[in-house]
Amino acid sequence: MLNERISQNSIAGSVRVIRYLLTALSTSFIGAGLVRFAYTPLLPVLIESRWFDTSATVYLSAANPAGALFGAVTSTWLARRYSKVSILRGMNVLATLSLLACAFPISIEWYFFWRFLSGIATGATIVLVAATFLPHVPADRKGVASGLIFAGLGLGIAATGTLVPFLLRFGLQATWIWLAVFAAALTVLTWTSWPPSEFITKREEGTHHRQVPSRPGYLAYLTHLEVALMALTVVAPMLFLVNFVAQDLHAGVYIGSLCWAGYGLGAMLGPPVYGYAADRLGAITALRWTFLVQTIGLIWLTRANNLPLVAALSVLIGTFISGMIPLMQACIRERIPDDIERQTKVWSKMVTTYVAALTIGAYVYSAVLNASNGAHRTLFALSILAVGLCLLIEFLPVASDSWSVVARNLQHRNRTQRKILQEHRTDS
Repeated sequence: MLNERISQNSIAGSVRVIRYLLTALSTSFIGAGLVRFAYTPLLPVLIESRWFDTSATVYLSAANPAGALFGAVTSTWLARRYSKVSILRGMNVLATLSLLACAFPISIEWYFFWRFLSGIATGATIVLVAATFLPHVPADRKGVASGLIFAGLGLGIAATGTLVPFLLRFGLQATWIWLAVFAAALTVLTWTSWPPSEFITKREEGTHHRQVPSRPGYLAYLTHLEVALMALTVVAPMLFLVNFVAQDLHAGVYIGSLCWAGYGLGAMLGPPVYGYAADRLGAITALRWTFLVQTIGLIWLTRANNLPLVAALSVLIGTFISGMIPLMQACIRERIPDDIERQTKVWSKMVTTYVAALTIGAYVYSAVLNASNGAHRTLFALSILAVGLCLLIEFLPVASDSWSVVARNLQHRNRTQRKILQEHRTDS
């Protein structure tokens, strides 16, 4: 009887965790995927439909990253005043409204405003969604769980790449409206499926206020530089892949959208694969392999003219935009174990750095594209430079020293946990 009760509790707990995971995945899909990337395959259509002129449409691409910067900066401030669950619900609603508002091209200012608000939802979602869910996951599975959550980002890309060409048959305005309806339906379905807002395990209660050695200042700056370079790596394919296929390769918007769907497929596969690699190989080793693979993939893309090859490379390159999220989170968990609040603060800073670089990069890349008369390969070359510098930083002696600090932190954590367990046994 006791074994049956334990088994039933275990099954109930697993079902509950799966429900939380699906809710987090749905929120990631809406805030970090659908609302963020729906604009990309629609960019050439906005130009062809003459809703806005070419230069205005390209610069509107940077509105979402600008809003994401604001959302990332303010998310931890909001989390101190409201529950994370309430904030994430609000971000789902905000994202849905922004999709609906984009169906009405009242003015450039109107469009920029709503794309900016959609960015706020993006930034807050990326910072808070994992912190709300991961406390319910065993430590040795957090990498995979984080990857599954942020697979929603890739799912959003894949959905926009496949749904948008179909929905465009009903018109550009109808496409935005149907995307809003889809987001609204998911928001309603998951409204009551979130975990408790302030979940802290007993082990975390014991270590919450205990500090671990922090990294020296110059190593923290090096990490933020690396995160900024990651953002500059993803700007070109994220914003201009469809345009590259449609215009430079003369394949049209439909084929460009299919390549975008392949990019989304890669973004779906990246988080769970990279998260699993972080759990098994260690975050640092997995991160270095990722930089190497992306460098090779972008070099191929810069030289490619064959559409099947471009489609395959779109899948490979797509893994990076979302896959690096669980990798960087794994790095944070290694440096700051068992302190969710502090992990969230550090993650918020890294997301802020990422989004700031993404925003600046979007404007700079847009300016380079306009100045070069649409030379997309130049933008991909800049991405190669950025990820190549990431790879170089990883193998600098100072970077190797930084991971020695990580090892010392892990040793400190183990000693702390053993001490806490001894104290609990003594109290018992």
